[in-house]
Amino acid sequence: MIKISKIFSGLKSDSIRRSIFRREVEAFYYSDRKIALPPFNKITSENLQDFRKKYPFRFYSSSAELQSIKNKISEIESLNEIIKTAEKILSNKYNIFNRGEIDFGNEINWQKDYNSGFEWPQTLSWKANYFDSPKGTDIKFCWELARFHQGIALGKAYIISGDERYPECFYNLIADFNRKNKFCTGVNWVDTTEVSVRLINILFSLSFFLDSELTTGERLNEIFEIILSHSIFIENNDERSGSFDSRHLINITALTFVGLTFSNSLYGKKNLKLAQAELEVLSSELIWNDGTFKEQSIHFHIISLEAFCLCKIFLEKTSFRFSELFNHRLERMFEALFYYIRDDRSIPKIGDDISSVILDFSYGRKSDYCSLLSLGAGLFNNNKFKRFKNSSLYELLFFLGEKKLNDYLALPENYFHTKSIGFPEGGHYLLNDDGVNLFIKAGEIGNGGKGAPGHNDTFSFELQYENRLFIADPGTYSFYADKDLRNYFRSEKSHNTFYLDDVPLVEFDGLFKVKQDFTKPKVIEWNINENENVFVGLHYAYARLSDPVVCKRMFHYLKNQKLLIIKDEFIGGANHLVNSSFHLHPEVKVEQYGLAEFELSSGHLKIKMTCSSSTENFQARIVDAEYSESYGKIQPTKKIFLSLNDKLPQTLYVEFALK
Repeated sequence: MIKISKIFSGLKSDSIRRSIFRREVEAFYYSDRKIALPPFNKITSENLQDFRKKYPFRFYSSSAELQSIKNKISEIESLNEIIKTAEKILSNKYNIFNRGEIDFGNEINWQKDYNSGFEWPQTLSWKANYFDSPKGTDIKFCWELARFHQGIALGKAYIISGDERYPECFYNLIADFNRKNKFCTGVNWVDTTEVSVRLINILFSLSFFLDSELTTGERLNEIFEIILSHSIFIENNDERSGSFDSRHLINITALTFVGLTFSNSLYGKKNLKLAQAELEVLSSELIWNDGTFKEQSIHFHIISLEAFCLCKIFLEKTSFRFSELFNHRLERMFEALFYYIRDDRSIPKIGDDISSVILDFSYGRKSDYCSLLSLGAGLFNNNKFKRFKNSSLYELLFFLGEKKLNDYLALPENYFHTKSIGFPEGGHYLLNDDGVNLFIKAGEIGNGGKGAPGHNDTFSFELQYENRLFIADPGTYSFYADKDLRNYFRSEKSHNTFYLDDVPLVEFDGLFKVKQDFTKPKVIEWNINENENVFVGLHYAYARLSDPVVCKRMFHYLKNQKLLIIKDEFIGGANHLVNSSFHLHPEVKVEQYGLAEFELSSGHLKIKMTCSSSTENFQARIVDAEYSESYGKIQPTKKIFLSLNDKLPQTLYVEFALK
């Protein structure tokens, strides 16, 4: 028996700790010895009932409260749909990334990408390059299934039906996974954050099945051993690498859940102490004072906000309290989310878009970002965040309880309308006026200039008119299925911005990093009044060329005319090729009239787009492009492609007439 769990607390260096951990695991792997897990109080028939009552994620305390929760669930979602989803899980039928239902057959192969048919080898996760797989295969397909989001879907069905087949399926899935995914072996032990998300889902899903006759002490002890093996893996393989990022936050969230579950043990207390210290630091390292997320991905903003909320809610059910500054930053994150969410409940596709949250109450359906906003309303008693009717209220119900849900329902309806607003620290600027929604990205590349989840999208934008998206960010597609497409989708060529001499805005270093961020964007004007909105910014990405060029973009919206003018200036002294793209949403049809006039149509709406330049050496044309609605999906679309080739300084003009 080897005591891996003691390694973490004694070593400060991530690399040294990871190296020792791997040597110890290899010793157990090749000799078939058992790992000694941290000790915990075993669940017996004598203390089982007490455990059920005190489980930290339990969301009801009596049969009357359970019945009331059932009634609330029926108001949130169709009971038939809940059962239908759970029955598909019983039959091993899954819809991964909403790409269509797949029948996994009698047994799940956890190492297989069922879309491509490729199967990864089962060896120690650091002994093989699991990312070196054939084109068209995506390791995230395996990871998504192994996150155990299906646990909550089964749990909801059990709560409303009492059908013991659902907890039986949940426990069988965990046992099957554990049997077929030996500790540190195979595709599902490659990424620490994925291990963390799985741990969180198993522990929270268990709260639905606490009163099942199948929830025995023996079964709980088996699950807790699985949880502790996950925990020591996370401790010794945290991906912080000397900096604080969203991956580290999710790992800390998982260790928080472990600490709460084993709060009476020394190991649990150690995890809680670590989490409480780290979370305060993470809030300052990841969140700007204006509430925007430093990694420059709106989807990662949402995931990190969820992680912070989970930690705050469940830690504060103990005696712990977060600082006033932590709470202020968290509320400001909700404020930013309030403005990100458009009237049609969509969000701008800024940065990596991975489509999956930590705890998924919308399993098998499109994510409802408004539900997290509702949680913010309940958490901070702020009716401004009670913006959308018919939002999913599961987070309020299961995290804060029925009383908080009723308090939320009693809040006055929100009459706050999203307005034009700038978030200067994050570099996000939003124009909202009479059906027009314009999002401008003017921040750094992302992650402190390191790259992903941010993209090469400086001064890129999305334009929505009357709830129809006309100019769209093409999205992410996939991290691993096609490495060339991965970098294309995060490049400047796949955004609504400009680039010079076919030189990238920032050079990539692999699939997630950049070599150095030279953009240093600077906003020199942001003016909002009753007649117009003006944004002017410049960046220095091309000051590194042999003939340095400073790039300047202006957005000028004339409200009475419903006219958006974009003016791009390129200040230099030599000849340069300037390219600029305007990607259309796939539902938008486009026709070209003359040399540089276009009509964009979507439904009954039409926009006239007129392009011009300070030089005659200028072209405008329609070209083929790609669009990714969500992770793993790709479809054809069109883009308007502008180019000029002449001695600088030069200017490009684009006008969108919205009426």
